[in-house]
Amino acid sequence: MSHPISTPTICAHQLAACALVDVTETARVAGFTLPVLMTVDAWANCVRWTDEDAERTKTLQDQAERLWDVLWTLRVAIGNGPTLIQKLDPSRLIWTLMRMPTDGPRKPTRVKLKAMVGLGDIDTPALTIKLTTED
Repeated sequence: MSHPISTPTICAHQLAACALVDVTETARVAGFTLPVLMTVDAWANCVRWTDEDAERTKTLQDQAERLWDVLWTLRVAIGNGPTLIQKLDPSRLIWTLMRMPTDGPRKPTRVKLKAMVGLGDIDTPALTIKLTTED
């Protein structure tokens, strides 16, 4: 059973302007059939991880693992069916991710993300992952 979610148009100029990060290759391995994009803010908050972050937090992580966590938790959220929020507003799917902050304590914290599907430049569907604070 599919659950409707929608988003604004996703355009190549947004990718070129670095407003979006294309994570489609990894998303396909996770089972997604649509192209998957993340906003730069969502990427920075949930995926980006540098050697400096690892040294500062004394936590062994890497970007590939953090991206997989985002994509897999989204898959699980989609598979769980519509949430109350989605029933009230079918334009979005919101889920919670536990992730290690890059600048905070050595303790995972929750972040809420939203996923929306819309049409790209050539009228093909694409999924965009954003922070809930982003339009």
